[in-house]
Amino acid sequence: MGLLDWYKDGLFWRKKSPEWEFFNYGNVMINSKGDLGSNTMMRIVDSGDDSSWAFLSLSAVRDLLLEGKRWPDRMNQDVDAETRIEWRLSQLKQLLLIKKTVKYRPQHQMTRDPYIYFYTACIMLGREDLIELVKMPWYLYRPGTWAWRKCLINETWWNRLIYKIDRAIPATRRFTQRLKKFKKMAYNSK
Repeated sequence: MGLLDWYKDGLFWRKKSPEWEFFNYGNVMINSKGDLGSNTMMRIVDSGDDSSWAFLSLSAVRDLLLEGKRWPDRMNQDVDAETRIEWRLSQLKQLLLIKKTVKYRPQHQMTRDPYIYFYTACIMLGREDLIELVKMPWYLYRPGTWAWRKCLINETWWNRLIYKIDRAIPATRRFTQRLKKFKKMAYNSK
């Protein structure tokens, strides 16, 4: 997928679904709604966008994160699972060949990456005040991520030490390498 597959949908960046999603979710195009906050913040940081649209997008993603949502309600579809259990059961049914399609992840199933991209965009756009306002749910915290966020808010020697130890641990997957890159970018830009 190239840059031509990306498009703006209101205050968010989205990209066209690959063909496998069309068949996996039963003739429904998801168009990256599950990674809406991550993709939007990542594109703003990567492009250096500091337009008024970028600031409005930052506010929209902030509202989503405060509500603990991956996408706004207007993007809900029939294929979305209501709970994590429903989602996992649909995956099991597909694995056992009981059903061809699977439910899409629940709207409230949060991961660490939208928060990391959001905090980095806050630093790049000069809105550090939002970092303290938007907190990750407790179950997403890891010592390195917690210390990194604390360093962005108010750096102490203890937080800096924990973050530097976390930074020294090599990332094994490309995705985690990108997250570490964004964390480092925000820390160095502070």
